[in-house]
Amino acid sequence: MKLFFFFLVLMQIFLFGEEVVPVAIIGSGPAGLSSALVTGKKGFATHVFLGEYPGGPLNAATGIRNWPGSVPGNGKQVIERLLDQLQKFNVQMHSETIVEVDFSARPFILTTSEGITYKAQTVVIATGTAFKELDVLGKKQGIVTYFYKSDAKRFEGLDVAVIGGGKDAVKKASLAASSARKVFLLVRGKNLEKSPKGKNIEILYEAEVREILRDEEKMTGLILSGGQKLAVDHVILAAGVVPNTNLFQGQIEMDEEGFIILEGRTQKTSVLGVFAAGNVTDMHYRQAITAAGDGTKAGYDVVEFLRRIGQ
Repeated sequence: MKLFFFFLVLMQIFLFGEEVVPVAIIGSGPAGLSSALVTGKKGFATHVFLGEYPGGPLNAATGIRNWPGSVPGNGKQVIERLLDQLQKFNVQMHSETIVEVDFSARPFILTTSEGITYKAQTVVIATGTAFKELDVLGKKQGIVTYFYKSDAKRFEGLDVAVIGGGKDAVKKASLAASSARKVFLLVRGKNLEKSPKGKNIEILYEAEVREILRDEEKMTGLILSGGQKLAVDHVILAAGVVPNTNLFQGQIEMDEEGFIILEGRTQKTSVLGVFAAGNVTDMHYRQAITAAGDGTKAGYDVVEFLRRIGQ
């Protein structure tokens, strides 16, 4: 497998290293792939950089229930069907991760983790968001970020801690409580946005995790602020998300939280020829269907731009 990717990278260097590609899409979730579907179908050579986690968080979804007309299968299957669909059009998939960009002049310059440089007339940023990390000792194992209603059975008979005080934390605590023996909702502040559902949920206010305890095989508990020990088998992170935009700091306009600011009701950013779509611009909805819609809009914005400059 390593040899295959080595030859793939060499081929990409040979074919695309000096070429100026019409469309480069950074990210391969529903936003990025929906953008590629539009630009590829319209006949523009489109290059999708899949990144470290092709498909993004949607891969973890056991079902997509808010998609019009319903979508059969789980999130991973939906991503696979999208990738298969893109093979019909002029879309090139790249296994590399973009680690540096230069938007100071067009063509834009994108550099991968392998040191390969690409030049692009337009760029669509669809890098999504990530859950805020738990920066404590022993954090590497036993932490759950993405899970859905049908996944709650994994906590059956176990003691679980949910970290967060917003709606997402309350939702996850309530879901986990349907099968867990005990759920501790750890709230950093003094208030909770909404009350969770479950008699086996205990809310601890002004509680911050200092350390995750474990034996040789598994998690055994937590140490909270003030030295309190809490025996739990799993930790569920629900303390909010951050946009994956560090790569673009100083290149395009963002708000104070790092979400990309768009122009009006378009997917245009502050840099002409650079567009953004999906959760990287959306701090509110954060749904696969809204990300796909944004991606489609971004694709049409790209097509309009390229036609205007005579591509």
